[in-house]
Amino acid sequence: MNIVSDIVNNLKRNLPFVGDNKAESEGENRDKEQSQGQREASSIKVSEVMTPNVESVSRITKIADAARTMRDSSVGFLPVVDDGRLVGVITDRDITVRVVAEGRDPAATPVDRYYTPNPITIGPHDSIEQAAELMGRQQIRRLLVVENGSILGVLSLGDVAVKEQDEQEVGAVLAHVSEPGGAHQNEPNHG
Repeated sequence: MNIVSDIVNNLKRNLPFVGDNKAESEGENRDKEQSQGQREASSIKVSEVMTPNVESVSRITKIADAARTMRDSSVGFLPVVDDGRLVGVITDRDITVRVVAEGRDPAATPVDRYYTPNPITIGPHDSIEQAAELMGRQQIRRLLVVENGSILGVLSLGDVAVKEQDEQEVGAVLAHVSEPGGAHQNEPNHG
């Protein structure tokens, strides 16, 4: 599913023609519907759209095992936990750029040396509107949903796009997230 093309197509279908009274009237109705949709979207809580039961790894997990877990779960990142508490995330990009490209042995290298610490999180009771704003500001596509240090789930930009009624806001978040220099790019290595 291409979110950008869906947003563009929705915008094209919904743009009124200037001077067309019917289009202006339809535009006013659409504006009212969008306002109502925005109110409804802002009342949707993260916990209602997140993906629960997220796989995780510990700091002592070997990179090869983390990569297999990603493959088997069809995900591109995993939370890193220590005694059940979130301490960071390891991404497929971390593995490629920080481990493989450096010539490290994935079967012997622990996650501890290559994960990104202190990931940006959101609470389960926050709104998806707050999540979208945070994703855009931090230039990230996923947020771990955490309460009292425990991981409850993950919220992706796709989850937000499905529920968010304001296509322009979703498009703006996607554009901002796609800019270079996000929160988890090129973090220093551990160790």
